Amino acid sequence: GGGFDMTLGSRSSKASYRDIWIDRANSLVAIKRRRARVSVWSIVRGYLADGMAKILRQEGLNNFLINVGGKLRAGGQDLKGSWMVGVQDPLSRPGESVCRLPLRGQGLASTSFRTYRIDMGSKVSSPLYASISIVAPDAATADALAHAGMMLGERARSVMQSVVGVAAVFVDGQGRVEKIGRIAAACFSR
Repeated sequence: GGGFDMTLGSRSSKASYRDIWIDRANSLVAIKRRRARVSVWSIVRGYLADGMAKILRQEGLNNFLINVGGKLRAGGQDLKGSWMVGVQDPLSRPGESVCRLPLRGQGLASTSFRTYRIDMGSKVSSPLYASISIVAPDAATADALAHAGMMLGERARSVMQSVVGVAAVFVDGQGRVEKIGRIAAACFSR
């Protein structure tokens, strides 16, 4: 299996991806272990934001900023130009930002160690970064890459550099900020 195990938050500590049975021919999914639990919530919010953006465009609305559980999808612009959004400081009080960056027709997802641990379960060890924020062409990609970055640890930076159209903001445990990719963010290190 890969790094993302949707059974990690299961009540049974013995549950794993092997407990999921998939019948592609009949479009069926079942859980083999009785007490196992499956959740894709940690990566579905970006997908939902993209789906909402598609509906708004079909209705003729092109300027919007959608927030689904902290996963953002921007369309068009606000009255001043690009949508300006803040990347929350994971080491301080809610509402304080380490970066402000413009979004126009892109998705943004941030994952902090605190929310990552809740989403993925108590089996997760301490990560290299306090948070990772990804700007991508869509929110689903940003969401998946932000979670992947937490799992990849030291390899996260090189992986994000190799993905076309993606930029990242990494905040380490001391509050130092590093930007990767083409991103016009105003960032502040501690």
